[in-house]
Amino acid sequence: MQVENQSPGGTRDENSGANGRTPHAVLLVEDNAADRRLIEIHLDEAFPGAVAVTSVSTLHAAYDALETVRFDIVFLDLGLPDCTGVEVLARLAGRIPDIPIVVITHQDSEAVGRDAIRKGAQDFLPKSNINAGSIAAAMRHTIERHKLYRQLERMIAENADAILIVSLDGAIRFANRAAAALFHMPADRLVGRMIGVDLAGQSRAEMELTLNVAAPVIADLHIAQTHWAGAAAHLVTLRDISRQRAEEQRLITEKELALAVGDAKNKFLSSLDHELRTPLDAIIGFAEFILTEVHGPLDDRRYKSYLEYIRDSGNALMTQVTDLLDLARIDSDQLSLVVDEVNLNQLVERTVAHMLPWSRVMDVAIETQLPEDDIYIQGDHNRLAQALRAILSNSIKFSPRQGTVTVQLTALGANALLQIKDTGCGLAAEDIPRIFEPFTQTFRTGQRAIRKGSGLGLPLARQLVALHAGDVIMESRPGGGTSVAIRLPDMAARSGGKDPRPSVGQRLI
Repeated sequence: MQVENQSPGGTRDENSGANGRTPHAVLLVEDNAADRRLIEIHLDEAFPGAVAVTSVSTLHAAYDALETVRFDIVFLDLGLPDCTGVEVLARLAGRIPDIPIVVITHQDSEAVGRDAIRKGAQDFLPKSNINAGSIAAAMRHTIERHKLYRQLERMIAENADAILIVSLDGAIRFANRAAAALFHMPADRLVGRMIGVDLAGQSRAEMELTLNVAAPVIADLHIAQTHWAGAAAHLVTLRDISRQRAEEQRLITEKELALAVGDAKNKFLSSLDHELRTPLDAIIGFAEFILTEVHGPLDDRRYKSYLEYIRDSGNALMTQVTDLLDLARIDSDQLSLVVDEVNLNQLVERTVAHMLPWSRVMDVAIETQLPEDDIYIQGDHNRLAQALRAILSNSIKFSPRQGTVTVQLTALGANALLQIKDTGCGLAAEDIPRIFEPFTQTFRTGQRAIRKGSGLGLPLARQLVALHAGDVIMESRPGGGTSVAIRLPDMAARSGGKDPRPSVGQRLI
């Protein structure tokens, strides 16, 4: 090793010397003796007693010096006997990535200096501009910038997010610990590999990592532009979104399955509707036709009684099938309303008239209390009548002989209120929520021994009212009868400016 001047090494501080602190260690690589001596003088002028300069004239001598001394900075001439040009810089920067380099150029050209910085130098000084002031500024600036650079590098290395520095050609130049963990590969083995994703012009991307990973990992990439070792590069932050993507795929699969099940259910309901209604229609139709005795009298009264039983049973079964299919359609959002103006006074009167035969069989009277002025709402007449029939049927069924069911219609603010009250055996408070669950049969103390229903009427009634944005509220107590209130919104009273008021009650037996 050729050493023209060397001072003792140790702890570095640019303000040392006079204060007794150890000076900065400087490696000067310059083959021209006159230039070398001039730079040494300027360094001593800029930092009197605060620098320890090791001077060498070849690249190989620089390698030898670097083996024995930990330098703070290197001043490098690009024209050496054993290597010239940017190759000198490339070789030395590759050996000492942790030590900043200031390039000394012969040409007073900023382009040469900028090229040197792109190749790994931290700064450059033209020989024509070397003096104590320029050397002091370059040294302070270079050491401070390198210190900040190393701090930033440590922050990146220790960051919880996976971070890569990727050159413009796609080669990985740096990987922190989190990136190494994400790729399941040591950081030094990642460096030099191609990332495999086109990052040009992108700020976000996704990639599937298959490098040395048992199961592929989906990574979300955030991409920014930066410089690394003096060259333009991509700063890439990666996050493992494999679980998120798996969850999204699970939801998509579940949705597709639900749609497939829903489609199969709709086809089944359509088929079931046809398969059940067709034979029931035939049974009921022929029973009714034979009961007309159009082709002659039924000689034995028992035959007529049997046919009436067939007809009534068929009608009861048809009602249950209709209720069951309607509930299924509501559950799958397949039941739509035919909305029009509905006269609730007429709806109550017609529904009560429809229920009279059943109430007479059960020996239960039906009273109606309707306002003099008709109440109108926007709704589906047939579905509202279906809901009212279900509630009326239930009230009649659980009323005692010679009992009474009262149907009252009133206007309540912007709502219409239908109340159906019976004089039956009532329900315990804990049974009320269950009564609106499909297929629920609740035993009522003191009820008549009658055939049980399907348990579909009240649940269907509540669902049909809910489709009208209304409510069904039940109040009951054992031995005190039951009251069912139906609240329907969007009420418009046609009263000619009068308040709707109840008329004299009507009792139908």
